[in-house]
Amino acid sequence: MQAGLIVLLVLVIIGVGFAFILLLYWLGARGQFMFLDNIVRNRGAISWPWNYYARQANSLLGFYLLFLVISFMIFLPILIVVVVMCIPLFTQHRWPEGGEIAGFVVLGLIYLALAVVVSCVLFIFREFGVPLMFRQGLLARPAFRASMRLISQHTGSVVVFVLLRFAIFIGVAILSLLICCATCCIGALPYIGTVILLPALVYVRCFTLDCLAQFGPEYDVWTVDVPPTGPLGTLPSPQPPPG
Repeated sequence: MQAGLIVLLVLVIIGVGFAFILLLYWLGARGQFMFLDNIVRNRGAISWPWNYYARQANSLLGFYLLFLVISFMIFLPILIVVVVMCIPLFTQHRWPEGGEIAGFVVLGLIYLALAVVVSCVLFIFREFGVPLMFRQGLLARPAFRASMRLISQHTGSVVVFVLLRFAIFIGVAILSLLICCATCCIGALPYIGTVILLPALVYVRCFTLDCLAQFGPEYDVWTVDVPPTGPLGTLPSPQPPPG
């Protein structure tokens, strides 16, 4: 009876945790389009972009969940091999030897390489694909294909962009650390920290949008109310926001 209650409690905790994570992803997907809309149109609206971009945001949420599942399936064989290799070490109460250490190193390098590739793909989609969804009215899958096509056509420029964004990320991280220390860790609180770093976050997003616009008018998010023409097709412009 007690074991059943423990199992039930664990399942409830897992279910609540999964629901909370899903809620965060859903709010994050909506928030990305709200943030883009307010930057591009230079305003502070909430209701209009929340409702107008609901279809794209829901598609983005589904894409993120699918991407997580695919990533888990990619890394699962490596984790299984590591577990299998660790079983004799635990049963025999010993440390790994030369050949086993080499195996762990190889698996670690493969895991690291795959993690870098997966992270870069997700980063490129978030930086380029989401603005294309905003600009073109695309759903997640067509936007992902468009962002991958952008990589294949402008590989060098995209690599330079990723390196620059990484350098900016380091700068923002250092700034966050300084703010956290200067405010006695008050700046580390989620909402307060975001408000304090809002100018830096806006700059980073504007930098990405400016870089994206250099690839052609169909990628120019700053002209979101102008009907796009180009390889991604022609779509009707969105209705102007009220007010």
